[in-house]
Amino acid sequence: MKKLALFIMILLFGAISVLPMPLFDKYIFITKAVLVFGCIAVLVCRRFCVFRRVDVPLWVFLGLLGLNILYTKDARVALDTYLKLSVPLLLLYYLISEARLTGKYFDAFAKAICVFSFAVSLYAMYESACGVNPLYKYYISNPFYERYIRGFVRPMSTQFNPAALGTYLIVSLPFSIFLARQQKSFFKALALCNIILLSVVNILTFSRGNFIAFIVIVMMYLASQRRFKSMAGFGVLIILVVVVCLFLPYPFSKFGAQLVPAPGKSIFSPYILNRWVTAWRMVRAHPFVGLGFQHFRIEFAQFYPGQETVVWEKMIADNMYLTLLAETGILGFLGFIYFLFNWVKKGIQKFASLKTAEDEKRQLFVVLLALTGFLLNLAGYEMFYWSNQYFLFCILMGLLAGLIKEGRVSHG
Repeated sequence: MKKLALFIMILLFGAISVLPMPLFDKYIFITKAVLVFGCIAVLVCRRFCVFRRVDVPLWVFLGLLGLNILYTKDARVALDTYLKLSVPLLLLYYLISEARLTGKYFDAFAKAICVFSFAVSLYAMYESACGVNPLYKYYISNPFYERYIRGFVRPMSTQFNPAALGTYLIVSLPFSIFLARQQKSFFKALALCNIILLSVVNILTFSRGNFIAFIVIVMMYLASQRRFKSMAGFGVLIILVVVVCLFLPYPFSKFGAQLVPAPGKSIFSPYILNRWVTAWRMVRAHPFVGLGFQHFRIEFAQFYPGQETVVWEKMIADNMYLTLLAETGILGFLGFIYFLFNWVKKGIQKFASLKTAEDEKRQLFVVLLALTGFLLNLAGYEMFYWSNQYFLFCILMGLLAGLIKEGRVSHG
């Protein structure tokens, strides 16, 4: 079962890596069919029950998340989005957590992540250096392409958008760090090269959310190694980068004037503040179950405080947490927090309890590190509505649950 689950997960991560979102969505039925097959195989072999106490947070989350469908303006849209979110999470949660991809299987999956992310990053470097991405220029329609390929290129690689690419890289980075410390010969060298490449491309995306996530991941890793002088040096370097970017034009201003909190800028800009007000008005109007999935855009004009005309693309919160709160209400948002907090808390407790099992600690730390990066990115973009990136979240939750469940089995 472990080998089957590992094979499916490598195929899935490969699809996430090389298929831009329109292609990934076009053939999503194949992905779901394979995941259903994998879940049934694991269910038959392990004979586990899906309604166990340990899995209650998942079912509470899925139940509360779907309440908005009953009270929304367009139930069909809300139901379609709910299924797109709930089905992958359900399938990947049980497939990965019950197959228990630990030990050498975790190592093998980390190697696959390293190989695929290295290829994606190389393509991003080609895109930045040559100022062209053949995928979107000749084959796949991409509304972001002309915007980000002009001037100083913000690479999209296979991930369709710079912010989406950065999220993919942030999730992949901890796995390369894991391999660089554990492996020898080829994969150690590849992982070290990949760490440098992922870091450079992440900066080149000029996404503030990814930049902050990158800083946090590096700081957490250095803290775990008790390299406090390196932490101080890295902190000084980041401050210098921000100060220099204060005097540079776009896109460098993303790490300068648009990053430093100041009146009229960054998180205090009219753009951001108006969306917080919009979300707050939505929550006040529909406090418990929200507007319904995808209805932030549908009912944006009714709640927006500004007087200017806002194009359809900009009718968003630019923040997944605000979007969940407005679209699923307090109940749906609390369900998400409960599900997330439950597993993160257990993961931290498990990490603290492991005294001698260094491999288990490293694996758990890698997943928690990648999940932290992803969660930070949710504050800057609606990544749950990007299929490739949402599948990454589901994979991380499955890995985290599996490592914790395996620990319970191994340690009684």
